[in-house]
Amino acid sequence: MALFGDSTFTVISVMFFAIALTTWVWMLKAWTTPRIYRATGPSTFWRCHEPCFTFSLLVPARFEESVLGQTLDRLARVDHPWV
Repeated sequence: MALFGDSTFTVISVMFFAIALTTWVWMLKAWTTPRIYRATGPSTFWRCHEPCFTFSLLVPARFEESVLGQTLDRLARVDHPWV
């Protein structure tokens, strides 16, 4: 015996579709209206006022205890023109 009938899942699906459609229309309106975009757009906290370059570096280090310190020291000394 099913806990919920097919009609329950249909109602829930229609509700989720309505939420998705409303969100999509809201986003399109925000993207096309400058005043709304400024109010709902990206935070100014993360914006750089001068050129800023950042990156993340993943260093695989499984069973590398003997050389990991030396590797990280050398990576820290890299002199790249953007740094």
